Formats: sequence, structure tokens, C-alpha cells
Amino acid sequence: MKAAENAVPRSASAASDEATPSSVPWHLRPALPEDTPALQRHCLADRTLEDVERLLRHSQKTALNRRGLGLVAELPDGTPIGFGQLTLWPNTAEISDLIVGKRWRGQGVGSAIIRKLIEAAREMAMDRVEIGVALRNYDTLRLYRRLGFDYGRTIDLDLGEGPEPVMYMEMALTPQRP
Repeated sequence: MKAAENAVPRSASAASDEATPSSVPWHLRPALPEDTPALQRHCLADRTLEDVERLLRHSQKTALNRRGLGLVAELPDGTPIGFGQLTLWPNTAEISDLIVGKRWRGQGVGSAIIRKLIEAAREMAMDRVEIGVALRNYDTLRLYRRLGFDYGRTIDLDLGEGPEPVMYMEMALTPQRP
């Protein structure tokens, strides 16, 4: 999969103080294990370097086996500003580990990652995709609804601070037209 600069909104900001959130283009590309240090520094500072490396190795393995895909959103200078992962399960595709650096939130980065992962699930002939969100995260719930996800099942998961309700929202995928 090649970088998708023209397929996503040009709505991110450079790391310099002069840049505004919409002044510098960014693009999506497949995630690589080599992204570990920069992704951990810019987007996943709450995770250990080992955890981020494990996440990216899993992402690469699923991509090589055509069982998923990991995407990095990055600036022209290579600075990562977001990440998301698609994993194919027997009956559904799951979008997970979606993160956008705090400075870049609200600029369309997360939406672009989700849309590209939905497109990938469709290309991999999946009928359905799901994405989880903590019920306390109202803004994200609204975003996923706007992107076309419907309410699904709710389960208790430990997201780091003890068990809490997480809703898995789902979307039926229509086949691509030739």
C-alpha cells in the first residue's frame, strides 16, 4: 500500500510553533516496526517502548498475512501524528489502537485513519467492521456515529484504570463496485 497523501484531508500542523493545525499536509502510510521510537514519543507516551514495538510488529505481521493493516499518519518530515490498526477476525474486522497526538486531535486525522481502515477491510472482502470506545468518551462516540457506526454490544474491559464499560460499535460493509 502506498502513501495516501491525496486521499486524506490536508489538515494537520507541523511541529514548529509558527504552523497552524491546517497549514501543513500530512499523509497515511503503512506502519513499520522502525516507527516505534517516534510513535511512542509523539503519540503513545503512556506506553512503554516495548509495548509500542510489540504493537507495530503485530501490525506488520497481520499486514504481511493479509489479515490486517496498521497505518501511521505522518508529517512531511516523518513525524508521526497518529496510528490505527485493522485486524481481521473470522466474522468481523476490528479497528483498534487508534491514537492521534493531542496537538492534532480535531483536525480529521483520526477520521482519515478510520476511513482508510474501513476501505482496507472492504478490499479484504469483510462484511462488517467494528470499533470499541469507552462509554465515558462521548466525543468519540459521536465521531464514530458520524462516520457511520451503529451501537453494538457493551462489555467491561480494563483500559488501564480498572474495568469500565466499552461499546463495540459496528458497521456493515457494502462490497466495492468495479
